[in-house]
Amino acid sequence: NTLVSNATTAAGILTDILGGATGAIGGVTGGVGGDSPLGTVTDIIGGLTGGTTGSNPLGTVTDIIGGVTGGTAGSNPIGVVTDIVGSLTGGVTGTGGTDVISNLLGGVTGNLGGVSSTVSNVTDTVHTLVPQSLLTDHFLNISVHTV
Repeated sequence: NTLVSNATTAAGILTDILGGATGAIGGVTGGVGGDSPLGTVTDIIGGLTGGTTGSNPLGTVTDIIGGVTGGTAGSNPIGVVTDIVGSLTGGVTGTGGTDVISNLLGGVTGNLGGVSSTVSNVTDTVHTLVPQSLLTDHFLNISVHTV
């Protein structure tokens, strides 16, 4: 009776020890229920890297950075700004907005040349009708003194 009792007690002790060990191991690995501290860690890592599903919180950040820098697609929001600046400064090709301005100014000065030639034509016509000697200050002085 004592031997049976002692054997039962020993078996109970072993069962408790093994149960505690398997409980500890189950707590780390998730056991039968699947809830696991390691599972939590791998879920966090999977969430950051995309895991097996491919959804990736860091992808949002890299998408934003890719959107600003142009990423691999080459579309570039900053390119709009650099294109505007390039068109004003001439950019890589050397042609730019300053050419547009100089062409406008050239057109204005060219048109002024046309106006000045028109004025010359008018004065030439006046000199033809009235001799230039009559239009001088000397003639006016003589005329005033004569009167």
